[in-house]
Amino acid sequence: MSVKEVLVFLPLSILVYSNHILAFQGSPTLLEEAIQLSQEGYYEQAEASFQIIETERANQDFAFYIARGYNFSWWGKYEEAKVNFNKILQKDAKYVDAIIGLAYTTTWSEDYPAAVHIYNRALQAEPGNRTAYFGLAYNYLAADNIAGARYIVDQIQNLFPTDAEGIYLDGLTAIKELQPEKARQSFKAALGLDPSFASAKEQLGKLVKSAGSWEVEGWYGINENNAGFEQGLRRMHVQYQFNNRDLIYILFDNSLILDNSFLASVERIAPLYAAGFKYGWNDKLFSKIEIGRRDFQEIPDQALINLETNYFFSNRLIGKLILQFDDRQTEQLGLLGISVDLGISDHISIEGTFYHNENFTIDQTFNRRYQLSGKLLVKNFELVLGGYYDTLQNADVAFQQPAGMFAISTFPLYKKLKGKLFFNYDRGFFNNNNTVGALGLNYNF
Repeated sequence: MSVKEVLVFLPLSILVYSNHILAFQGSPTLLEEAIQLSQEGYYEQAEASFQIIETERANQDFAFYIARGYNFSWWGKYEEAKVNFNKILQKDAKYVDAIIGLAYTTTWSEDYPAAVHIYNRALQAEPGNRTAYFGLAYNYLAADNIAGARYIVDQIQNLFPTDAEGIYLDGLTAIKELQPEKARQSFKAALGLDPSFASAKEQLGKLVKSAGSWEVEGWYGINENNAGFEQGLRRMHVQYQFNNRDLIYILFDNSLILDNSFLASVERIAPLYAAGFKYGWNDKLFSKIEIGRRDFQEIPDQALINLETNYFFSNRLIGKLILQFDDRQTEQLGLLGISVDLGISDHISIEGTFYHNENFTIDQTFNRRYQLSGKLLVKNFELVLGGYYDTLQNADVAFQQPAGMFAISTFPLYKKLKGKLFFNYDRGFFNNNNTVGALGLNYNF
């Protein structure tokens, strides 16, 4: 659950149970209808109702601006939301509900430092305000300010010792502090106070899944390219996950990828054996190192090392840096990439990816990849379809431009056992074509 999704629950209590709505004069039924539409996610229709109310009466009550402000905020129209909250604050600078609305809106717009000042302003106007304290804690967590989050969460636990959400916040902070056992105890304690606390159940489930868990995955299928036809084990992957950030793995890959110019030129299927380690520096940054060896039959084997770093600018924007080296010095590569997730709905998303791949071995040689993929997620079924096109520049050799398409689906079989289907077609360098089709099984325990 994102910080914004968590924060939504707190302001709803302001709208639904506030006495301001009962005191609203003009069109209370229409206001309640607008609030209901807003809560259900129909922000544009809610705004249409707000506009009708606005035409009926020039000077609106505070409840109107509170409700309209949150509607704009949930809609993602943060500046319009701030205008509505500020209309109240221009009349009453210490009106706490408006200050808190402004604070939450500022958090959702990801201006975390500014939000801190507004939450503190609310606490100055009303010391001990629960909504302000909790919003400030979530704001610090979203900003990855672990020290700030811990300071506020400790205050929350002193002020509200039996509040399930306060204990839940302690668990979220413990995760940031890389203390999974403490987080687990906090989530269990929160569920002890409120067994229906869905977010605590979700976080506890993630901890159980990620802490000390094994994952085994195997693929069997066919591989056809210019070198011939082959069937058998395509890929085997075993990993151990220490926590929600760090893991180690070993893998075997017997599917030739023809965007590798050296392998494509010799037309050999070269199984890869590799081991790797992934380390999460924080919630936004992780690095990975992978050491492998390609097994050739007629020429000496090839050793490889990959260094990879990924940074999450947001939930939808990811940057990537990869450096690859080998002992034969045919694959000294540097790659910069960026991926943008264009979320359409809860079930459908489209992702665009761009890579720039520089060859350190051959002068004036680089490759650029443009990739587009779509994902469908319905309950436990997932389908990904995508394609890519490369542009290659080389001073001496004119290569065929690589391109390809792929499809992968994941579906439940039995408890923690999942099935997978995979298809991939690559049109690689030197007019090579490679087709892979495989069936996989994934088991997590």
